[in-house]
Amino acid sequence: LQYGAGIKYRVTPRFTMRMDWRETWSRNPRIIRDSYESFVPDTLPDDYEVLVLNGPPDSMFFQQRATMGFAFTF
Repeated sequence: LQYGAGIKYRVTPRFTMRMDWRETWSRNPRIIRDSYESFVPDTLPDDYEVLVLNGPPDSMFFQQRATMGFAFTF
């Protein structure tokens, strides 16, 4: 789910200013998490013990963006 709002304002006939805000709400991506399933480090000393966990995250994935841009038209 992605939602947001924005505004575009033409300052002069050739110059435009734009501002917007967006938020993304989705499940957490599993791409990175799945890559650690077979991870075995080979450069650690023998007295280290490695435990790799592949559990679900605590919450949903939220990402917010606020952008502002300027455009010049020929």
